[in-house]
Amino acid sequence: METLLISSPFYPLPLFPEGCRIVKENGIIVRDILHCYPRRKGEIENGPYLEGYMNDGQIDYLFYFEEISELIQEYAMAYFLFRVRYGYHDFLIGYCKTDGKNYKQIKPGVYILSAAEVHFTSQVIDITEITGVYNLQDKIMKSNSINHPEYADLLQEWLKKLKMTKNEIDLFISKSKSLRQIREESEKDNKYFEQKCLGCSFFKKRDCPLWNKFLRMGADI
Repeated sequence: METLLISSPFYPLPLFPEGCRIVKENGIIVRDILHCYPRRKGEIENGPYLEGYMNDGQIDYLFYFEEISELIQEYAMAYFLFRVRYGYHDFLIGYCKTDGKNYKQIKPGVYILSAAEVHFTSQVIDITEITGVYNLQDKIMKSNSINHPEYADLLQEWLKKLKMTKNEIDLFISKSKSLRQIREESEKDNKYFEQKCLGCSFFKKRDCPLWNKFLRMGADI
């Protein structure tokens, strides 16, 4: 049976200042666990939960697209190729391989897939020229697209390139778990970040994605 390839964007954790006490590794791009990405709208975002959606260590992919939930049931195997908008560039950073029938709805309109194989890398692949020319920045690309049959070849090429990169999934999982723990601790203590960041030259300044988020929210900090 044909393998389905899908590429969708997700909100990445923005670039943090060098020497940050909270985000100590910028070379590895993960999901926006600290909710700092300026364009994000909801608490639950489309993307790979490398620490597990339930923080159970099971690598999950969460998505909103009912169209995809219906489509993947027709395939024995599906690859999700992940791309992010990071600065002014679009990067491919990894993929997960899933059983098309291994999905469930966890909330109305919200679906989750457990990954059978996962590959994430810091050797990102810059696809800005392609996404920019064809205005693909926010689009879901499917290899079975009738309107855009050219997606099939493009997605196959992207998957081939990703498979040639070093798989650093352990580093991605470690960073994701660490950030999840930081977020959970900060939700219990509203002074958490003030205590952690006090003395940093970016403390309470918009140059830091974390404090920029608080300032945009109009928080009393």
